Amino acid sequence: MVDEDFYVKDNWGIVIDWLPGWLKQYIDGIRNKLYEATRRAVRIARWRLALSVHHRPIRSAQGEKWSYDGVAWHPVPTNIHAHIEMVPENIFPPHFVRDIGRLLEEIPSVTEPLGHELFREAWNQRHDNPRSALILGIASAEARVKELIGRLEPGALWLLENVTSPPLPSMLKNYIPELLVRHGIRTQPLPPPNNPIMQQLDAGIKLRNKVAHGVHRDIRFETVNGLLLTIRDIQWMLDVFSGQEWARYYVRPEVLARWDP
Repeated sequence: MVDEDFYVKDNWGIVIDWLPGWLKQYIDGIRNKLYEATRRAVRIARWRLALSVHHRPIRSAQGEKWSYDGVAWHPVPTNIHAHIEMVPENIFPPHFVRDIGRLLEEIPSVTEPLGHELFREAWNQRHDNPRSALILGIASAEARVKELIGRLEPGALWLLENVTSPPLPSMLKNYIPELLVRHGIRTQPLPPPNNPIMQQLDAGIKLRNKVAHGVHRDIRFETVNGLLLTIRDIQWMLDVFSGQEWARYYVRPEVLARWDP
């Protein structure tokens, strides 16, 4: 990788974590400036020419290079990041099949909540359209909360649909716990845990509002993915409160232990 004089050999590179902090910061600064300049140029061209292209046209790059003499060029040190999702083989235990049959036949009025449908759309967009995933993900949680309220107190649904609703965090922390106690579903009002549910949700809603007002244009995948995991827990917990005890299986253990011990 390096020769006896500690020069990097031709066609070799090094991992950025091997470098001192000040040098990593310098390289990151250059890389960010090059990326932002390129992205701005592409955006302006796309805008001016009214091109129907992907909203993230820069999907990959060859990478930056550096040289001692302008003749032999070496890759700029970097780290490789990959996001891998494993799709399990669809083999389910018998009780899963029985639950499906029960939901289909014994309870014909039950169907997949709209909140879950919207969440699935958000989840599928989190890589390519993180801003849309952010907005749709929060909308899916709002829809699921309204569905639960409408199921327990149908008279309140009209107000939620026709009058400005309270903020989602307020409904989850204050209204839903009291509603569950009033209908005998829980013996005491237990709001969602601050960590990871409410803190993550509050931050996500603030970010959603900035995006909706044009303040934030770029959202990191990690940010959206963490928020959607929180919203997914909210969706499943509201299913549990709706009488679907099987939904506990899908809630992250640390959330379940704090929200419904």
